[in-house]
Amino acid sequence: MVSGLVVLNILRKPAHMSNTARPLNTARRFRPAGAPRAARAALVVALVAAGLGTVTSAGPATATPATAPIPTGHGMFVFERPRSMDEDGPDLPPAVLKVAPDGSTTNVTPTGLISPVSITASPAGDLFVADSMQSSIIKVSAAGAQSSLGSGLNEPNGLWYDGYTGGLFVADSGNSRVVEIINGATIVVATGLTQPAGIVGDAAGNLYVADWGDGLIKIDAHGHRSAIGPFDYVRNVDLDPHGNLVVDDYNRISAWTWAVETYAGGTPTPFTGGWDVSYSAKMDHAGNLFVANGNDASSGSLWMVPAAGGSGQQLDIPGSANIQDIALVDDASEPRSLTALHVSVHRTVLTAGESADVPVSITGAHGAILRIVRATTGLTATASGATVHLRAAASFSGNARVTLRASATGAVPTSTTFRVLVNPPAVHGVTAIRHGARTAVTWPASPTTGAVYLVRHAGARHRTRADHLVVPGGRLRGAWAVTVLGRDGTRSAAVRALENGVAVHTVHFANRSSALTAAERQQIVAAGRRLARLGYRAVQVTGFCARGGTAAFNHRLSLARAKAVGRLLHRAHLHVIVAGQGTAHPVAGGSAANRRAVIVT
Repeated sequence: MVSGLVVLNILRKPAHMSNTARPLNTARRFRPAGAPRAARAALVVALVAAGLGTVTSAGPATATPATAPIPTGHGMFVFERPRSMDEDGPDLPPAVLKVAPDGSTTNVTPTGLISPVSITASPAGDLFVADSMQSSIIKVSAAGAQSSLGSGLNEPNGLWYDGYTGGLFVADSGNSRVVEIINGATIVVATGLTQPAGIVGDAAGNLYVADWGDGLIKIDAHGHRSAIGPFDYVRNVDLDPHGNLVVDDYNRISAWTWAVETYAGGTPTPFTGGWDVSYSAKMDHAGNLFVANGNDASSGSLWMVPAAGGSGQQLDIPGSANIQDIALVDDASEPRSLTALHVSVHRTVLTAGESADVPVSITGAHGAILRIVRATTGLTATASGATVHLRAAASFSGNARVTLRASATGAVPTSTTFRVLVNPPAVHGVTAIRHGARTAVTWPASPTTGAVYLVRHAGARHRTRADHLVVPGGRLRGAWAVTVLGRDGTRSAAVRALENGVAVHTVHFANRSSALTAAERQQIVAAGRRLARLGYRAVQVTGFCARGGTAAFNHRLSLARAKAVGRLLHRAHLHVIVAGQGTAHPVAGGSAANRRAVIVT
């Protein structure tokens, strides 16, 4: 595979343009907090000048550009930040150049690029560009196909491609977090950062984040966070072949000074070179350091410090100027002779609202690390060691899927997806009570979203979405069973209850006239609410009257009285069954005050 290098480069200003330029928002983010107002303003001007290449009073490095090619086996991409000239002149667009090992360049600028701030590349030669203004990541494959990656980003900054897993890590600066983009998903890795600007990872799964204004942060494979080194303002971070950190920091050695240093604990050791503003510093697998001098408007704005040591030398990149970032494409970064990881997880059955630990079998390497890639909404999944912890929301039911990825040093990472079947929880407290010729079956409402209840009795099956069912009565002491049905054919365990006789207290209303008074209406409504509080869902109302009229007249009158009472009881959300007996009820006892009565049971 032909390797290369990519450079983010700023096009040089035409000679007729003035040196006055509008400031870039991206430059402002790198000024140190707490600096005096005048000092802060001076820094902004200096950084804007470095980004635009329009102020040359400080001058680029005085060394003569070297004609030596990029070290054998290397190539790169470099990018130039977009810049605006004076208001009467045209805006110069950003540019991304692919630099071949022989030093020749090819313009590979993605279409629609507005405000690039960082680039990286995969071992296969795919290019990734963070466009801050558009809050997006643009991918350009080695074959030239362009696509957008990530979701929910806000001013993404530093990028790092993990050659072991194929994941793209993004310093999501505007959201103060780090995310990983893998298999089409955007996974949050860390939150609560200050202003992440650069990122790199090692083979052990540790991430190192240049958190501007908050120093250098280490995030291990389990998400634990710690501060590294004596740094405050770090714009970029990389690793040398020995695993030591290469830090592009500001203001540590002396005020208003940029430095590229290697850090292995203790006191950082600075590299020596003629650059004045180090916008990016990347080290290849041979130990050669490349530094982008964003304040140099010549084609020698890229510096290299050889692995053998000594002072840096300028590399002549034709057609480039004010290089902002570097992405190395190196064959040595591609894993070779790796063992294969095998992951096995069995299908799991879970009840909503409950938790379960699922063991994961991993073979092929020791010390493998599991990470959850995605889980179906409603199912929470976390990984610890060789176990996946699952918890289903109480309202969830149906088929769910969990995708996890296993990685280990010296092994090819692998992903697998396993199914989780979540059944709805059973309802407890089922009651079945006979009310005259009907039976009311009641149960507590299930938390399952869209639950349907299956009620079975003596071979009959009824479905309802309500929390009760009133049907023609079966036989006393007969068993009723209630099952909760969820999505995808899931169901709860059946809960059974024996049918009982009417076991409610009797409410007796009596009045002298056929019409109900206001006080009687209030009494009936209060009784209905009392029954509802007791858990009843159905009542039978039977009307009675004196034996003074014909049987047909007495029946109509008693039925009318029962319906009048039933309408009032319905206000308490009770299922009402009415009947008219047409005769005096025994409780009336012959008293004139009780000759007309209504019995509610």
